[in-house]
Amino acid sequence: MATEPTAAQARELLDAATIGDSSGARIATGGSRAIAGVSIAIALLVAYFLLAVVYIFPSDNVPLIITSICLYTVGIIASVTVYNLMRRTTSYGATSRYMVGLSLTMGLFAVGVALTFLVDVATPLFWVPFAVIVAIPLIVTGLRGARR
Repeated sequence: MATEPTAAQARELLDAATIGDSSGARIATGGSRAIAGVSIAIALLVAYFLLAVVYIFPSDNVPLIITSICLYTVGIIASVTVYNLMRRTTSYGATSRYMVGLSLTMGLFAVGVALTFLVDVATPLFWVPFAVIVAIPLIVTGLRGARR
């Protein structure tokens, strides 16, 4: 049968719980910064890749096409690897927010790729701002996550 803790033991248990709670919040904050960084990095990589699809892929320069694909791939792998090494835990809902931002960014990326088949003109006045618009949902997600 369990015995009732003394007042000193109860106070000690409460203090330990409080310390543990603040440690968890500190660890989650570090995880939020990590997911913010990877969100912004991936957003910039997706914007870069959209511009590569518009300007590099239509060319016949195969080494340049392969190099741009390799840079994108290495960038994604490096971002995710750094994130996995940095994070311990994330705040509640961080993954859901990240998935919404990523889904919006990738949806806009798909629209951009579809537009490359419909529009013959590769004018920077359209594609550079569109690439920025593609990156915005994931960047906003990352910045919001860093503040939590």
